[in-house]
Amino acid sequence: MELKKLHEDALVADGFYIKERAKEKEPAALFLIDQIKNFKKKRPSWSEETTRHCVVLRHLSTRAYEPIRGEMLLKLPCRKTLSNYFGTTSGETGFSKLAEARLRVEAESLTVPQSRVCSLIVDEMKIREKLQYNKQ
Repeated sequence: MELKKLHEDALVADGFYIKERAKEKEPAALFLIDQIKNFKKKRPSWSEETTRHCVVLRHLSTRAYEPIRGEMLLKLPCRKTLSNYFGTTSGETGFSKLAEARLRVEAESLTVPQSRVCSLIVDEMKIREKLQYNKQ
């Protein structure tokens, strides 16, 4: 009985430690907090940090991301949530205000000054408007 109480106390201490680390914006702690908060929810809500990491993870491997999410190994944002995070684009020429704002938010979230040094590579492409009906 005493061993069980010690084990429960250790879990509570771990929970407090994770909560403190999340206050310091540690990515793993924020992810764990999101997992706990959303564990029972049918309509989970995600922190920006978790959403951003999940966008990268899904981009790197959809074949890994979807089974992990589908089999409830981890609760992860759905495809629609991730695409909503990006927003839509109007397709206008030039550097969009949305992209500029997104880069500004990303730069402000970086804590180490050296991590703010970067290169922006822009590739040009031709896009034309087209309406297509797919009869299936």
